[in-house]
Amino acid sequence: MRIEVLTPEQACGHLSVHMIRTGDLTVRKGQMVSVETARMLRNAGITDIRCAIKEAGELHEDEAAERIARHLQTPHITTNQAATGRVNFTCSALGIVRYDRQLVKQLNLIDEGVTLALVQPNQLLASGDMAATLKIIPFFISEAAVNAVIALIEDNPLFCFHPLTAKRTALIQTRLEHQPDSLFSATQTVTSQRVEMLGSTMEHVAVIPHETEWLRLEIKKAVSTGAELILISGASAITHRDDVIPTAITDAGGRIDRFGMAVDPGNLLMLGQLDDVMIIGMPGCARSPKLNGFDWVLQLYLADIQINDDELAEMAAGGMLMEIASRPLPRALSARPAKAPCIEAVLLAAGTSSRMGAQNKLTAELDGTPMIRHIAEAIQNSQAHHLTIILGHDADAVASALEGIDARFLFNPDYRSGQASSVKCGLEHLMPQTTDMMMFLGDMPFITTDRIDELINSHLRLESRWSRITAPLIDGVRGHPVIWGQSFFGDISQIEGDTGARALFNSYPAAVNSILWNDRTLLMDADTPQALMQMAEHFNTRHR
Repeated sequence: MRIEVLTPEQACGHLSVHMIRTGDLTVRKGQMVSVETARMLRNAGITDIRCAIKEAGELHEDEAAERIARHLQTPHITTNQAATGRVNFTCSALGIVRYDRQLVKQLNLIDEGVTLALVQPNQLLASGDMAATLKIIPFFISEAAVNAVIALIEDNPLFCFHPLTAKRTALIQTRLEHQPDSLFSATQTVTSQRVEMLGSTMEHVAVIPHETEWLRLEIKKAVSTGAELILISGASAITHRDDVIPTAITDAGGRIDRFGMAVDPGNLLMLGQLDDVMIIGMPGCARSPKLNGFDWVLQLYLADIQINDDELAEMAAGGMLMEIASRPLPRALSARPAKAPCIEAVLLAAGTSSRMGAQNKLTAELDGTPMIRHIAEAIQNSQAHHLTIILGHDADAVASALEGIDARFLFNPDYRSGQASSVKCGLEHLMPQTTDMMMFLGDMPFITTDRIDELINSHLRLESRWSRITAPLIDGVRGHPVIWGQSFFGDISQIEGDTGARALFNSYPAAVNSILWNDRTLLMDADTPQALMQMAEHFNTRHR
């Protein structure tokens, strides 16, 4: 590829290196200059255009990305059509991503124009989360470089996705006489949230004396009732293979596979088996929703990955969790003073609707009413204390569609950079009395006031609601709206790009309060004209 400054006529058939805006005409970066575009540029007084010119043996960035992406496809991962040299790889289920770091490094060393970035190994992802992104850097790249990448990966799957499988789970807690009931109810709540967030069910719970014989019998009972996974939270931490919990397992006819792991917190975790049922002796830190080694082991097990010594030793790299930003809850969960709840709804209405062409989906009418107004009215009639609407693209038209709505309107000048900027705009301008932020997308017209109130009431019933996230779970997929407790405001202020705050779900799995809904229309979006047409058909059918 070479770069040259050309006249509009010479530029025909070549790519514009920079965006050109003049009057009503916009030529995007990387756009091919057509004869008509050249004429309009000339008429506008543009005489010089910096162009990228393809040379022999080169491929356009999108063609190169598509070719490589075909060889990176793996089950449960979907890809979008290449655009601006980028292909994103998105999960279609709840699970974890794994890959060979060395192979990823080799790929990225082949040519500086080919880059592949992935999330951390063993990262927990929900349906719709991005696992990887492939980007071709220049407008044109040598076909030889693309072929070299393909040769590396065509016989070596670079990454794979392991969906989680549901397991019938039992929780056994042992207690000493002096320990309060609240300790065990809190542990059950936290553990149930962990298990259910990962798609499994807690079907057997028991609190028994911290004695070997009591525990032996309860383990046998859990197995007999069909438990596929047994979690044991001891009255005191396991200190040795001859301690109460390991002894009860061996007395029941089971075995101890591992005691101790190189992850902190979580060192004192134990793994055992009885009749092919996994038994995890939980470290004391697992009573807290904060990220610890138990979370990692639980996720691997539910992903049907064999947990052996090599797997556990691998966790040591990055296993110092005490002070990392991705802990599942902020440091001081219980230090917040009591404060009257005030939930502020933030409705994101600033997006560019780039794939919709000239039409703004937010102002598209459904049953005679703009889409965005359906949502705003549902919020206005709900128990949310305040409504703030973030405007950006096509702000005047969106505001006009919302005339008469009782809300604050804020303009996000940085809306083109992605959804994160609108989320942060709402966060930065929350009302002083706001304790929780309820985030709405602008293209979810099926949400109703009753659904919104269901989420709000569930959130307000939570202990320490300021450190919890309340969100709908629809057929295993996380939906919207989402209520964020005040503890997460600092993390939300650090997000970037077009992903919104959803990445925080993976960092704080035990903090999520999931509300099960069975209405898949609530997952519909309108990112393309075809999708909008389908949404309109569903909406009109429902409201006849």
